[in-house]
Order: sequence, then C-alpha cells, then structure tokens
Amino acid sequence: MKRNFKKSIRCAVRLCVPRAIAGGRGTPTESLTLTQQHAMSALMDVDGESRGYTFEELDLIEAKMKREDEVEARRLAANDEWADRVVAEQEQLEARKAAEAAKRPPLPSVSAKEEELRRFAAALAPFGLTVDVVDGAGRGLATTRAFAAGELLLRVAPTAAVVDGASADSRCHESFALPKEGASLQRCSGCRFARYACAARQRDAWRCHQHECTLLKATRPRVPGATLRLLARLLRLPAPAGPVGSAGGAAGAEGAAAAWAAGSGGLMALSSALEMAEIAEERKLEMGEQAAMMSGLLAHATPGQPAPPPWLVAGILGRIATNALAVTDDELQPIGLGMYPLAALANHSCDPTAAQTFDGATLELRALRPLAAGAPLT
Repeated sequence: MKRNFKKSIRCAVRLCVPRAIAGGRGTPTESLTLTQQHAMSALMDVDGESRGYTFEELDLIEAKMKREDEVEARRLAANDEWADRVVAEQEQLEARKAAEAAKRPPLPSVSAKEEELRRFAAALAPFGLTVDVVDGAGRGLATTRAFAAGELLLRVAPTAAVVDGASADSRCHESFALPKEGASLQRCSGCRFARYACAARQRDAWRCHQHECTLLKATRPRVPGATLRLLARLLRLPAPAGPVGSAGGAAGAEGAAAAWAAGSGGLMALSSALEMAEIAEERKLEMGEQAAMMSGLLAHATPGQPAPPPWLVAGILGRIATNALAVTDDELQPIGLGMYPLAALANHSCDPTAAQTFDGATLELRALRPLAAGAPLT
C-alpha cells in the first residue's frame, strides 16, 4: 500500500510539472505529451471535477510514460550520434582538401607569369613571332617582322597527339599518314590497338605509346576516346627544367625555351577551362569526375607505379578542353587530337590572319595576307 501511494505521488508530480512550466493553472494541455493528456482527462469526471485515481491506473500511466521517455532518449541519442558522424566526416573531408592543397603547386605569381611569357617569347623568336597580352583577349601571338601572303609563320610538332577512333584502323599512329598502296599497317602486339606504317615508326612511337599501351590493355576490349588517350600521354611528360638561362648563348637559350614550350612546362602554362569564369559549373564538375575516373583507371592499369593525383589530372584535362586542336588531313577532315602549346596562344577571330594546316601531325601556320611587324596572329 505504501509503495503504491509513493508511485501515485510521483506520477502526479510528473503530470503537473509540464503545466507549471507552460504557465501554471489554466494553461492548455497542448504542451503535454499524449499520455499526460490522457492521464489528465482521466482525472476529471464529465463535469470537469477531479475524480479518484486507482493505484493500478497510476502504475499503468507511469509505465507508459517511462516507455515514452526511453523512446525519446533513444531518439535524442541517435540524433547526437548522427550529428557527431556528420561533423567527423566533414572534418575528414576538410583534412583531405587541405592535404591535397598542400601538394598542389602554388598559383603562378606575377613574376612566374612574366617568366612564362619570356619563355614563350624565346621559343617563338626564331619564327619571327612573339607573345603579347591583348586587352580583353588575354595572351596572343603577334609578328615581330613582316610576312608575305602564304609565308610560313609557325611549324611545330605536337607535345602529344593521338589519332581519333574513326582513323585508328587506317592511319599510322605515329606519322598520322595513310599506308602506301598495297602495304598494311603493323599492329602493336601489346594493346592490339595502335598501328604503325613500319617497325621504325613503332620504335619512334614507343616512348609515348608505352604508357598508353598499358592503359589500353587494362581497358580492352573497350578503347578510351581520343581525349583520355591524349590525357594519358600528357600525364607522363617529364617535369619542366629550371629557368632558361644564357648557357650556350642565344642559341642555347632559344633551344631550352623551345624544349620547355614543347613539354610539360608549356602545357601547364596554358589557360585551363577550370580557371575560366565563363565555363559552366556543370562542365567543370564533369571534368572533375572524368579526372577522378582517369586517376583510378591509371592506378588500376599500373599497380606498381604511383597514380597521378586527381588535381593534376583535372588540370591537364582542363587545358585539353581549352587548347587542344583537331588534327586534320589534306581535305581538312579531322583525323586526331593534339596539343600544340605555341599554336594554342593564337587567339580566335572572325577575320583570321593565318591558316592552319597539318603535315602528318606537324602543325603549320601560314599568312593569309601580307602582315606587317606587330600584326596580331589569329
């Protein structure tokens, strides 16, 4: 009897506390739990007067309220656990971003950009060209001497180039040339995809193809598109050398600048679609996804070698999107895709001053009309 009486007292206190907190006597019961509201209504008779409450009813109400408290405690604990997990995941993400940012090369400073312009200018000097900063158009090519109509302005080999899918079976993957009449192309025994006009061409191509060959074997029978195959070649370019000095005189400096412009230094000095405000965010996200996929694919294809970091893959992919040129045949039909850093500096125009053609994979620019010194090259 004494135990039941204590229970009734505890239950009455728990029923009354919410009303007291909510504002005291007369406060509506909406602030009470459903069990508390039922208990309060059970304490009243039809006339609104309080009635007697049995110990058994109080025990049932207290047990039900205890169960509700346990459910609420579990819900709050689950919410706290979820919040802690989200915070921990966010902290891990921020830590990974910070680690990736620490690995990235710093953004080019003003002096670094000036050094890039100086190197590009040194590489262009033998052709009678230079690079200028054009208002509203960024960097652009300009002449340093007069040129006659039809005169050769620029002739450069690609930093890297690949045949497209439509030409993969019919053209040499090194020279981009068609086989001689009656001759057939030799197929790479490793990837079974690349084809060459002769054994000498295959030997010359091996320096660039060896990395691509590993990738093609890993994806067989599927063949990656021209953009991803070009990306695979560009990722294996050696790091650029140090600043262009005067060792070897002017000829040595020009040679070093030309090697820099034709390699990874000139490639990474080009603008990237990921850095351009006019490029849609959806397109940038798409390139980021492609970069992550390519990084994972290379890690799978070359398990014994470190995979290139995603930021580097994305950076090169952004430069391909902005600067890659379609390699065309004599009828101006596309047969491949290539990177030509010096030629990529030329701006576009509806009234161009130069025409672009290809001798195999080698790019040539010729003047469409007489050009005076200082004329823009478009």
